[in-house]
Amino acid sequence: MEGPTVFVTVGTTRFDALVNTTLSLPLLSHMRANGFRRVILQHGNSPLPELPSLPSLSITTYTFKPSLAEDFAAADLVISHAGSGSILEALDMGKKLLVVVNETLMDNHQMELAEALAEEGVLAWSTVEGMLDKVKDGAWQGCKPYQKGNPEAFINLLKKEVGYR
Repeated sequence: MEGPTVFVTVGTTRFDALVNTTLSLPLLSHMRANGFRRVILQHGNSPLPELPSLPSLSITTYTFKPSLAEDFAAADLVISHAGSGSILEALDMGKKLLVVVNETLMDNHQMELAEALAEEGVLAWSTVEGMLDKVKDGAWQGCKPYQKGNPEAFINLLKKEVGYR
């Protein structure tokens, strides 16, 4: 089934809560209500719950691929863990982006990075608990395109947020 696509990625990590929430009927229903017809889920080392079935919504899952570029390119919306590599790849490709912070990580620089980029207006972010409302409300729709061409600005922001001088 083709149509507007959501690509969800946990990167190389295990992020069970993101996978389980993504595959919940309420979240999938909100995706469908926002016009999406296809979900591609890269779940890494997280186990998959039973896949729900919804009319007019196709779900494809996999653990890892050598490159996620094809899935990023196919996406109308990317829902990603808050790793800087995944964030930058989505923004560089001009994708609408909802970043989901893993609050279980120690020294959570992911939240600081997500908040800083959200303040710049280039992405929306959420915790797992807030994901349902963010998808229901289409939080990514008001985001402005990321301005390519100055990677130093992103690097400096990243260094500032993780405390590297």
